[in-house]
Amino acid sequence: MNIDPYIRYTLRGRGTTCWAVEDQQGNRFLIKDYWVSDGRKPEFELLSEVKEVPGVCKMVCYKAQRAKTKDYRGRLNAYSHGDLFRNRTAVRIVLKSYGSTIDKFKSAKQLLAALRDAIAAHSTLIGKGLLHRDVSPDNILLGLGEALEGFRGVLIDLHMAIKSDRPVNEICQDLRSGTPIFYPLIALQSRKLDPAMTPAHDYLDDV
Repeated sequence: MNIDPYIRYTLRGRGTTCWAVEDQQGNRFLIKDYWVSDGRKPEFELLSEVKEVPGVCKMVCYKAQRAKTKDYRGRLNAYSHGDLFRNRTAVRIVLKSYGSTIDKFKSAKQLLAALRDAIAAHSTLIGKGLLHRDVSPDNILLGLGEALEGFRGVLIDLHMAIKSDRPVNEICQDLRSGTPIFYPLIALQSRKLDPAMTPAHDYLDDV
């Protein structure tokens, strides 16, 4: 397919790269490569848990443990702050392809239908104890063609999602998670707070 890949250009982070591909039958998919930090649940595990939820992107297959950053660093004691390095593991996920981002809607009806299904999907995720933590126009896709109810708007990118039953200090507002322009107000205000006083991220911060 003659579509440029999406590349996350940052010196430090997940290194996300996505390719749009097509098989011999003309079915379209998205291949997503990224590096997941130790201690964070890989996106393929979360997608497996919510595979029956309408309005959430569907995974076709995945490959874990492709590489580890710690294998390329050499001796960490050679650095004055070697303890700050965090190992990341390369993961590849193949996803079903959907339409454009929601801001490319063609009519008010299409927009409202997509919002309705995305909100319903988000509500279902909350019911399953999962916080998305990165809801933005770029992470809500329009359904393809005459999509059925439930898939007229599709949530993608669960790599920042976490379980809401974790200790409060593990789900506190984190300015490294999500899309900066869509950070909730409390997350921005938390810059001035003592880390011990930082409030937990909840579903209201997602919407």
